[in-house]
Amino acid sequence: MSKYLIFLATLLISGATWSNELSLSCDIKSTYNASNGDVVKSSGKAIIEVTDDTNFRVITISSDVEDANSVTVATRLPSNMRGDISDFTTKSKWDIQNVIERDEGKMTNRVIIDRVTGMLVVNVEAQIKGRVSRVNIGGNCKKMDTNNRKF
Repeated sequence: MSKYLIFLATLLISGATWSNELSLSCDIKSTYNASNGDVVKSSGKAIIEVTDDTNFRVITISSDVEDANSVTVATRLPSNMRGDISDFTTKSKWDIQNVIERDEGKMTNRVIIDRVTGMLVVNVEAQIKGRVSRVNIGGNCKKMDTNNRKF
C-alpha cells in the first residue's frame, strides 16, 4: 500500500512540473458574419483554460457569447480527426491554429493570446458545402486567482 501511495505521489508531483495550467477571465466582443451576409455583434464574458506543456498545448474557451463558446485549439488532434496544426507560440504569446477537415467542409480556428498585454484574438471560419461564415472575437484577459476560494 505504501509503495502505491509513493508511486501516486511521484506521478502527481511529476505531472505538475510537466504542464502549466492557467485560467483567464476575459471581456470579449464578437462579430459573426453569416454566409448569407447577416452580421451579428455580441459582447460578454469568457473563461479561457490554457494548458501549456513542453509537448502539448491546448486552449479552451467557455463563454456566455454563443459564437465564442466551446472554441478549442490544440497542438495535437485526436486520431479520429483530419487536419493541420500550426503552432506559432513564443515566450510572449500563445498562437495556435487548427484546420479540421470533414467530408462536408472544413473549420479553421485560431487563438492568439498576448501574454504581456492580455489581448485575445480569436478567428473561426467554417466552410460547409461552399458556404463560408466567420467569427472574429477580441478582448482583454486577466489571470484568475484560483488559490483564493469563497467556499
